[in-house]
Amino acid sequence: MYSAMIQLAKVRKSYDGKIVVDDMDLEVPRGSIFGLIGPNGAGKTTTLKMISTLIKPDTGKIAIGGEDLSREVRAARRILGYMADQFGQFRTLSCEEYLEYFGRAHDLGGRELTSRVNAVLELTDLIGVRHETANTLSTGMCQRLALAKTLLHDPQVLVLDEPASGLDPRARIEIRSLLKELGSMGKTVIISSHILADLEEICTHAAIVELGRVVWSGSLSVVKKELRAQRFGFFVEVAEEDAQRTLEAVKAVEGVEVATLTTSGGPRIEGRMAGRHSSQVLRALISADIEVVSFSQEKVDLEAIFLERTKGIVS
Repeated sequence: MYSAMIQLAKVRKSYDGKIVVDDMDLEVPRGSIFGLIGPNGAGKTTTLKMISTLIKPDTGKIAIGGEDLSREVRAARRILGYMADQFGQFRTLSCEEYLEYFGRAHDLGGRELTSRVNAVLELTDLIGVRHETANTLSTGMCQRLALAKTLLHDPQVLVLDEPASGLDPRARIEIRSLLKELGSMGKTVIISSHILADLEEICTHAAIVELGRVVWSGSLSVVKKELRAQRFGFFVEVAEEDAQRTLEAVKAVEGVEVATLTTSGGPRIEGRMAGRHSSQVLRALISADIEVVSFSQEKVDLEAIFLERTKGIVS
């Protein structure tokens, strides 16, 4: 049993002499929801197309479930489901006809095809519009239909290129909910996006891609823990009459590197510690009999990880 479902080793791809993916190394753990993060032009779509066997790398090796794609393309396609960033053709077909068409492309037929079409329509909440044509659907419903098509042959690996692209907030929430459900089913999901908020809630792992290379890759829970150990930012709000006394008390706490007072919108002290947990500041203020209106610690999220891991990189 391979711990990595998807493996890329020294993969390179260029177009017209321009390198788009540059000796990329990447491992996607089995059963993970993996975010491929990076700006437009970073090489995310090209990477996903190579993983999905739609284009071949110039050099390097790609393996799915331990099988080399250069030798086992057909086997890989049986366990892969690819969803492009745009819906594509066949918009005059009904949802049911659209799914039946692609189901037959996966050698499904008869009762098995009917069963699979019904299953993915139900999973993506499209039962009520099964007889409507795709060109009458909203963008969000079209994305769900594209995802339903991707799931028809029950693939173990889902490769999704910007699945929330162009969606309104409600549709983005619905797609995220669907992806969480797919993750809970044990599928390995790799998703590209340059919108960090789309990935924050659902991803277990991520990689940051810049200029065709992976500059960081790993578990989000692990890196968040590491960052929390390095950066203890905190924010304190107090009554106006206690502001200056609070600032002095905060500065006196061992380990506080910087503390500043801002008054716009009410007194607020912003500070940072090194080597100690910022909850010590709160304990010090309580001991000093200062009434704290609110106390919060700096959030370590995907945006913080991205900024930390791309420091010094010039695009």
